[in-house]
Amino acid sequence: MPCAVVALTGVREGMRARKSKWRIAKYGILGSIHSFINLDVFLAKEVSYILKKNTFTLILMLLIGLVAGTLIGQLLSPVPALSFLVKAVELSWQPKADLLVIRYDLNLHIKLNLIGILGLAAGFWLYRRL
Repeated sequence: MPCAVVALTGVREGMRARKSKWRIAKYGILGSIHSFINLDVFLAKEVSYILKKNTFTLILMLLIGLVAGTLIGQLLSPVPALSFLVKAVELSWQPKADLLVIRYDLNLHIKLNLIGILGLAAGFWLYRRL
């Protein structure tokens, strides 16, 4: 690095240090940090990333709604007047393959009842409200 460039870099860094000390004296340490790192923009980006509407969030909300509906259905099963809400229909899917190198056998069983479907609808509704 040429000598002139090193000297200019040192001057710039000295000016930054003086400006930084001036900000700390005027606004305090938090004002200085806030001016260097815009915390409002940072926090807004983090929250929007967490609550972003994407496929993962949709699947997560639907699963939470389904599990909540199923738990409520299990709690309501002893009540004879609500037996139509907890009567379950079982769906099963069993894909399997043998590809000589890899073999898989997947068993998927889903028990759906009316309360579980209402839970799915509630999960979708919550996803739409995001």
